[in-house]
Amino acid sequence: MARDEVDPSLIVDGPRKRKLLSHVRNRLSAESTRALLCLGYWDKMGYVANSDLLSAANLPDAKDDEMESFDVI
Repeated sequence: MARDEVDPSLIVDGPRKRKLLSHVRNRLSAESTRALLCLGYWDKMGYVANSDLLSAANLPDAKDDEMESFDVI
């Protein structure tokens, strides 16, 4: 099955990428970074409701063993 992804390079031009996300102090995984970039893009396009963001932000953090049950596409 094909995935519909937004390439982060399409969102931010070359030299501006480092200003968007510090390459020196970043502790996010590549998957988390991509997810946040996509979420920001989807929010700008109106695909995400603010109430959904607030609900997700209030969820408890997942434990490492809980994350293993999710399939990453």
